[in-house]
Amino acid sequence: MPRFNSGSDVPSPLKELREERNLTLERVERLTQLSKQYIIKAEQCVYTEPSQVLLDFYEVGVGEVEAAYYAYQRSTRIANYGRLIEPWAFNSGRQHPFTQWRMLSGQISASGICKYYCIHPAILHKFEKEIMSEVPEVILKALLESGYKPETLSKLEEGYKRFKQTLREGIEVVTE
Repeated sequence: MPRFNSGSDVPSPLKELREERNLTLERVERLTQLSKQYIIKAEQCVYTEPSQVLLDFYEVGVGEVEAAYYAYQRSTRIANYGRLIEPWAFNSGRQHPFTQWRMLSGQISASGICKYYCIHPAILHKFEKEIMSEVPEVILKALLESGYKPETLSKLEEGYKRFKQTLREGIEVVTE
């Protein structure tokens, strides 16, 4: 079993398992019949828990990898704290507050945000493109764990409520 490092340079445990076995992404893709995209996302730890399919393939138990997986998520999130500037407020509701936040922070790519904060792209995409009842818990958890203050996340939640109200009232909204 590989020795996982600690600190801000914690390696991805699933990537480490693959490299330890001298396997390319393409070889794992062929042998597991998983998509290359899925394997990359699993190695980026954007899923809420380690991929059982890959754990079975590497013949390791979740207990052997779980702590390193979550350590990688925490380390990655902490290392990327500040990529989203601390907003003093979100707009009055005409633009999705998370889209506004990342754009004002110079983070054009939603997929980059997903990688920086170990959030699955489908979750962020759904949050930014569809009306949800609230800000997804996984996004709040990731941002809190990275170092954003609860007050900042409250502003995001309030901004999202205003945005949904704007949509309900039929007011034209600004898209990216």
